[in-house]
Amino acid sequence: MVEKPIARSVGHLVWPLIPAIGRPLTVAVLAVGLAALCMIGQRFLTDNRRLVEAKRRANRLQSVAATLPSDSPRKTQLLKLARPIQMRLLLASFVPLSLILGPMVLLLSWFPERIDPASSNAKPGSDILVGAMVSGDFLEPVEIYFPTPLTLASGSAEQSLPPIRPTLEKLQTQWRSTPSSVEGASWDLVAAAT
Repeated sequence: MVEKPIARSVGHLVWPLIPAIGRPLTVAVLAVGLAALCMIGQRFLTDNRRLVEAKRRANRLQSVAATLPSDSPRKTQLLKLARPIQMRLLLASFVPLSLILGPMVLLLSWFPERIDPASSNAKPGSDILVGAMVSGDFLEPVEIYFPTPLTLASGSAEQSLPPIRPTLEKLQTQWRSTPSSVEGASWDLVAAAT
């Protein structure tokens, strides 16, 4: 309900790039675009002036604390005042990333189905081989149905299976009724023969 409309929207935006510049360059352009979007978001979504001033003051507190002895209560207090500022700077740097994470995840979920060479689709008009594994107990004819744009080049899409299980059971009965020539041999040879 959500994935298909979003994938369609991302496809309308991104797909024209692929024939124009190729798959690797499309990925590179989108990565650079998201990085630039993240930097622009950092610039306009955070209060950089206040963060720079807070970082300057925290660095000043830490430099003053570095000159004091390690057991000094004043040093402990200065470091305690500077510690929350570093966390505030780290959290502020995550704001644009968290806002851009949604589009980034959408692109990452869109890429594997359309750009990954391991999952690339055959070109229109290409021949493909369809294989199906059917239970040996199923004796009815098996037919493969194709969606409307696909067509079968030759032959029939319906095939009857040979009677696999009855044939194997008959063969097993014949083998068990035939006396074994390994009577009196070692146990492992008898086990392998049976």
